[in-house]
Amino acid sequence: MTETAESIQSNEQTILLVGASRGLGLALANLFAANKWKVIATVRSGRTRSELSSAAGNMSRGIRFELVDITDLEQVRDLHSRLRDQYFDVIFIVAGVHDDTTRPIHQVPVQEFSGVLITNAFSPLYFAETFFDRLKPQGTLAIMSSRMGSVSLAPTYAPGEWETYRASKAALNMLARCFRQRHPDSGSTLLMLHPGWVKTDMGGDDAPVEIATSVQGLYRVLCKWHGSGKEAYLDYEGATLPW
Repeated sequence: MTETAESIQSNEQTILLVGASRGLGLALANLFAANKWKVIATVRSGRTRSELSSAAGNMSRGIRFELVDITDLEQVRDLHSRLRDQYFDVIFIVAGVHDDTTRPIHQVPVQEFSGVLITNAFSPLYFAETFFDRLKPQGTLAIMSSRMGSVSLAPTYAPGEWETYRASKAALNMLARCFRQRHPDSGSTLLMLHPGWVKTDMGGDDAPVEIATSVQGLYRVLCKWHGSGKEAYLDYEGATLPW
């Protein structure tokens, strides 16, 4: 790795954090701002700036919020235009959804399945491609994946559960590797990151990992790999996951 977390923190860095309305995304925005990063964070809901600033607490002074739904391609292009003078050390795409996780694939309506795939796989890579010209040389593109997207790892949940979500994250991983193949000489770093099973609206109250633990781990991993020019699939503790 070419830089340590300490050296990164010593200079102002700029991050575009996509999907910061709540949960992990908002906590990451807070953490990066607390570490003196300039943060532009996107949200998809109609929450007011004052509501978002209140949710972000004191760190909101270091966060600029922008409205975009990454499944709306026109909104993505409009955001690209609005940020035409901005260049980023890191673009971190956090946004994602899941369906009714208890239904196996043959019981999932086609429209619901396609919606999860569009949000979790197509849209992050469309956003990444649209904004790749705004990533600084030797910058980092990070995308929130999941260990459930690993084809090699055996499922740890009941048979028939999480099938649509797992398929969407496997598709995300594959499309990210295709993206990397199309930009082989860019000098950028590509990180696919698993946050752990976290106590959020998506993870539920039974999840063993606290939000603070997850985001602090993700921050350390990103800082460690930033500037390396490599591609990696990692969890929040820094362990390499099999594709």
